[in-house]
Amino acid sequence: MNTKIKEAILDILAYDDYTPLTPSQLYMNVCTYGEIDEEEFWRVLYEMEQDYEVGITKKGKITRARDVGVLKGEFSASARGDFGFVVTDGGDFFIPPKFTQGA
Repeated sequence: MNTKIKEAILDILAYDDYTPLTPSQLYMNVCTYGEIDEEEFWRVLYEMEQDYEVGITKKGKITRARDVGVLKGEFSASARGDFGFVVTDGGDFFIPPKFTQGA
């Protein structure tokens, strides 16, 4: 992954007054950080979305993953294996049996 592009995207998303942008608007903002290969930008943005580093609003705009309710964490099953917990930076969450999907 192109770290220059990723860092530029994360810098833009980190602003306190950041308002979700369309992918094209985000690309134009990233271009202010220097010459950016458009194909590489789209690849990095896709990978960041797959890694839960960015989120997509219902209107298709790019924002921080946590702003659309996506948190990345680690699942720990109970000793019985029928429920578990997910530990994230945003807190710990109980996962009832019907949602563990055999994890």
